[in-house]
Amino acid sequence: MSTISGEDHTDITERKRTEEERSKQELLITLMMNMGPGCIKRVAADGTLLHMNLAGLTMIEACREEEAIGLSVFDLVLPEHRTVFINMHQDVINGASRTLQFEIQGLKGGRRWMETHAVPFQNPVTGSMEHLAVTHDITERKQAEEALRESEKVIRALHEATAAVGLSFNERMQAVLEVGCRRFGLPIGMLTRAVDEKLEFTHVCAPGTGFTVGMDVPLGATYCNTTLQATGPVCFEHANVSEWRNHPGYKALGLEAYIGTKLIGRERVYGTICFTGQNPLPASFSQSDNDFIQLMARWISGELDRQMAEQALKQSEERYRALYDETPTMYFTLATDGMVRSVNRFGAKQLGYRADELVGQSVLGVFHEEDKEAVSTSLSECLATPEITRHWEFRKVRKDGSMMWVREVARVGQSSTGETVVLVTCEDVTERMRTEQALTFFRTLLDHIDDSIEIIDPQTGQFLDGNKGASSNIGYTRDEFLTLTVPDIDPLVTGPVFAGMMEQLRNTPNPMILDSLHRRKDGTTFPVEVSAQLIRLNKDYLVAVVRDSTERKRTEQALRLAKFSMDRAADAVYWIDAQAKILDVNEAASFMLGYSKDELCAMTVHDLNPDFPSDIWPGFWTETQQRGTMVLETAHRAKDGRLIPIEVSVNYLAYEGKEYHCAFVRDISLRKKAEAFAEGQRIVLDLIAKNAPLPDILSSLCLEIEKQSDGMLCSILLLEGVKLRHGAGPSLPDEYNHAIDGMTIGPSSGSCGTAAYTNETVVVGDIATDPFWADYKDLALRHGLKTCWSTPIHDAAGVVLGTFAVYYRTAATPSPAHMKLIDISVYLGGIAIERNLAEEALRSSEERFRLVTEATQDILWDWDLSTDTRWWSQNGQEKFDCDLNGMPDDKAWALRLHPDDRDGILALVQDALSSNLRMFSGEYRFRLANGSYGHFYDRAYILRDGSGKPTRVIGAMIDVTGAKQAYSSLQEAYRRLQAMANELQTVESNERRRLSRELHDEVGQLLTALKFDLESVRRKSLGKKKLTTTQVAERLTRALETTDLLFTRLRQIVRTLRPQVLEELGLKAALESLAADVQARTSLSCSVVIEGDDRQPGLSPTRETALYRIAQELLTNVIRHAQAKTASISLTLGPDHWILTVEDDGIGFDPTALPLTGGVGLRGIRERVEILGGRIDLTSQRGQGTLVAVWIPVVADPPLQTARKLTRVPSARPRRAKARS
Repeated sequence: MSTISGEDHTDITERKRTEEERSKQELLITLMMNMGPGCIKRVAADGTLLHMNLAGLTMIEACREEEAIGLSVFDLVLPEHRTVFINMHQDVINGASRTLQFEIQGLKGGRRWMETHAVPFQNPVTGSMEHLAVTHDITERKQAEEALRESEKVIRALHEATAAVGLSFNERMQAVLEVGCRRFGLPIGMLTRAVDEKLEFTHVCAPGTGFTVGMDVPLGATYCNTTLQATGPVCFEHANVSEWRNHPGYKALGLEAYIGTKLIGRERVYGTICFTGQNPLPASFSQSDNDFIQLMARWISGELDRQMAEQALKQSEERYRALYDETPTMYFTLATDGMVRSVNRFGAKQLGYRADELVGQSVLGVFHEEDKEAVSTSLSECLATPEITRHWEFRKVRKDGSMMWVREVARVGQSSTGETVVLVTCEDVTERMRTEQALTFFRTLLDHIDDSIEIIDPQTGQFLDGNKGASSNIGYTRDEFLTLTVPDIDPLVTGPVFAGMMEQLRNTPNPMILDSLHRRKDGTTFPVEVSAQLIRLNKDYLVAVVRDSTERKRTEQALRLAKFSMDRAADAVYWIDAQAKILDVNEAASFMLGYSKDELCAMTVHDLNPDFPSDIWPGFWTETQQRGTMVLETAHRAKDGRLIPIEVSVNYLAYEGKEYHCAFVRDISLRKKAEAFAEGQRIVLDLIAKNAPLPDILSSLCLEIEKQSDGMLCSILLLEGVKLRHGAGPSLPDEYNHAIDGMTIGPSSGSCGTAAYTNETVVVGDIATDPFWADYKDLALRHGLKTCWSTPIHDAAGVVLGTFAVYYRTAATPSPAHMKLIDISVYLGGIAIERNLAEEALRSSEERFRLVTEATQDILWDWDLSTDTRWWSQNGQEKFDCDLNGMPDDKAWALRLHPDDRDGILALVQDALSSNLRMFSGEYRFRLANGSYGHFYDRAYILRDGSGKPTRVIGAMIDVTGAKQAYSSLQEAYRRLQAMANELQTVESNERRRLSRELHDEVGQLLTALKFDLESVRRKSLGKKKLTTTQVAERLTRALETTDLLFTRLRQIVRTLRPQVLEELGLKAALESLAADVQARTSLSCSVVIEGDDRQPGLSPTRETALYRIAQELLTNVIRHAQAKTASISLTLGPDHWILTVEDDGIGFDPTALPLTGGVGLRGIRERVEILGGRIDLTSQRGQGTLVAVWIPVVADPPLQTARKLTRVPSARPRRAKARS
């Protein structure tokens, strides 16, 4: 205080600042009241409504503020909520902030659910306490909550079924399944688990179905297998009419309806819960069904988790209970998923709970609904950084519904069991937060309004204050904004204009609403809608609420354009009311049906659409209400009676209390025809792909084309040389088709003959007068054919294959649509005919190739070097018993080469490919089907590109195994023949020496003695001293005796060459004599059995002697080596072979131990047999005797003349040949 000029003055600066701040607050309150997005109201302590903004007036159904001011807000609240509302109002007047939901009834009877947040407010003018509230309409949310409560009824049934005291876990599970069966209307409910590819039924509710607890089935043959792999529920109502009919579970069990989902615990998947039945369900599963089964699954999973964690939780509680209960601070121990592990008694009591009511529940349950997400995020951050101690402040809700603010300190720790937990200490900071909240409430409320709220000096136009949007919406900071004036940001408001506006506002109590522009900091402008009003506090303030009207302007423009577009749209547009009456149409609708707009607006949907009689319209209307938009195909009847196929997009619209259908209708006649034609093309192409007979394909093509045009008759003729043969004409008369079959093409041979001859399309509009038809018009006219257009059908090279003709029974000319149709037909016909010709050529080529392959027996192969693929002829697979075409590369082929030949052959192939050779060949051994190796001569031809690079090799494997074997056999035979010739010469020489010795020693002596006696008789008879008669008689007798001895010895020598008995009595007697002689000379018992006539023509002396000598030699071997007691000789004389068998019961021997040529005796036997073209089989085993079988083919001895001719054949060894002769 100071004294100036003798007067006392008081400094009122602080008071002025206070009044200014109070004016601003009241200005902000007034602004919030008038311009807020929700209902903002001020209520006096007695409940009288002091002020309410426009949004609030709308909510209570008041047209003007005067209708609402002075009303008791208590009277607007419904009686069942009024007491709670009054209590809330009293709490606010007493200084508390409250939030409440309640239902009101408007002045016109409408009912709404409201949610209000009320705070105490002291009127700066009167100083009285008032109730300031922001209220929102939550009617729709309440309706959703009502729907949720309906769902909760089912959940409550689930809870009631399992909450009975004393129920075991299995009983609870059984109760859950029973609830589910009733809920879904299915007779079978199961809990399952997967164990080692089996599905085990752990709990079953399925009386009378055969499913029992403990059963298991293969996991892959169940729907549960698919459920375990899915991310959510799996359900279907009728498997047999859906893709589920192919599921292994349906094939195994035949269950039609099914719904199921996984049981997911905290750490693992337990199995599935499912409900099913043998009969399909009449109705589809809904989203609530999916939600319900997921709720059941979570509950059961929680039960399973709880069972596993119960023991650990109990131990943890006992360990910490004493510490928690003795401290006066609220402590929580939380699991990583936010579940309360423990809470001390003090903390539980602060919240109004017992400790056991909180344990096992999510900690989010005690937090305010709006804070739960932030709490969850904070817990996650705390767990993510366990080394940091976290602090946060949130609201908690007590059991009685009251709220408290807490400041919590949290840190991650470890429990005694090693579990990660969050330790939380809580401090009650409710009072501090209430104070801070009251200070920030109003500013936050204004800053979060999207519209710009500006406080302006009405004298200067200077901006005094504004919300956040006032500056940010035009790109300025708050400080920059407060330096500006209205003309700075509004190019339409100059100084004089602003002064005029102020004058107008001072003369009216109502706000001024106008459209203007705002300029952003970057210079761009945008349209705005401004609501401005003068408010009087300690002085005048101009308060303006500015809303960006860009979107509204764009919408208005879009509406104008939409109206213009609708009127000129190509599709028909209908506006229809709930009674199916047509309210409005565009021009396209009139044009489509032939009605005028007035005629259509006097009709209903039933008049136009035969598919929508009046009795089904209400159901269709209800369905569109539910779906919003429906698209369907139907038909409209035009004014001339035609049914026009259409596609309709029906959209449901509710506007200003009325309901409409806006239907967009499109004529799909052309599309339907195109679809039918596309389906026809598909059918034809399908027939082509399936190699159907050509007449069937061409007939199908004609029929499909005829469907596209009324009255069209189609024909296809095939060109063979210069004649056209019938291909197809299913709709033409048979007599006509037969008549034109075989017609000759030429320059005037009807439409088809001329088109094939000229290779051009021929269009004849009138067959009766056209010169092309001079020779055929009578035939055509007799069958009523007036018009014919014919187009040649070509192959890919442009060669004419035939013709496609279109006939009409009336005069007609082709349109562009007709020609396009014909072009497609000709194209498809060309494909079918060309493919048929190609297949016939291919079959002919393949048959020719097959015959060549079978005739030569060569194995043909083809090696494509660019793709490294091979082809082999079929006989290769048969010879080698493997799929040569399945060999992936040359390694597989090389592995079948003989190891000794492999490297050389592969090198030969590589050298040939690397050189410029065109052909190469080689001989090698290749493994056959039986595992042995055959000899093959392979000759190949190399194809090369322009640069000389080999691209393909074609060759043939020629089997030379037989030739090789024949050559080897010839060599072996020649070698053995040489050996036998040498042996024969030796035998012959020895035999001659023996015969010479016997003739010399015995026969020679006898002849000498005979000569001496005869000479003595002759000499004495002629001499002087003659012998007496007695002497002559003695000497002649001695000569006769000598002669007898000579004959006897000669017979013995001859018998050694060929036994006498064989000569006189035959082979049978000779063998029996041989057996008897052996028995007489040895102790061996010998028998003879002969089958067949031993005098048959084929049994020549040579073969008899050979068989006798072989039997003789074999018996000799038995006597010498076998130590046998018995032996048998068997001779079978068949028409083709003689079989001599000698068997003994001796000691036997190992045939493999014999030399390759055998012993001397066995070698002689083998040589005799081979000379006669036979074979010898020897079977023996130690201790089990020996059996020798000799097979001699029946061949008569050659006549002497033939034998002589054979001796004259030149020989490579002439001297030996002469000796053999």
